[in-house]
Amino acid sequence: MSSIKNLKKFISIFSFVFLSFVISAQADTFKIEAPKNWKVVNGLFGMPYSILGPNINSQGRSVITVNKVTEEDFPFKFFEKHKYFESYKKSKQKWADKTGNEIIRFFQDDLENLKNFNKKYNTGVSYIKNGKGFMEKNFYLSCNKKLYILKYLMPLINRTEDLVFIEKSIGSFRCD
Repeated sequence: MSSIKNLKKFISIFSFVFLSFVISAQADTFKIEAPKNWKVVNGLFGMPYSILGPNINSQGRSVITVNKVTEEDFPFKFFEKHKYFESYKKSKQKWADKTGNEIIRFFQDDLENLKNFNKKYNTGVSYIKNGKGFMEKNFYLSCNKKLYILKYLMPLINRTEDLVFIEKSIGSFRCD
């Protein structure tokens, strides 16, 4: 049984084909590669750009969103003092307490796959909501006096199928 699961994983990773798309928004252009069979949607839940993964086993789908603000509205000096991560943790813990959800852990990564950005920061959390596990990760990337916020939300049950695709998409992000 596990060899079939490993074979499926191997096939899905190596048969993965990216579909590139370029999005132009208010004179700002960025590029992100979306996995084949994922759907690109504009304006979903107020987010300018979203990439929706397949709904695997009716357990929910992974979602990548891209949003943009001016750096002046969200200065990077806040990140450099590491105040934001503490603020993020407090905010998420307050949300979890209020909604009856359980935080599994908070994390930050070194962002080695985003070498094109000299100003970059990320936050992440995994949690249990209504008996299901989720991972949420936020990437804050500075480009041409704009701050791009890339976020993904992934049901943990989809981690084996989706995480490689999500990381490749996030790693492909470029702005002009």
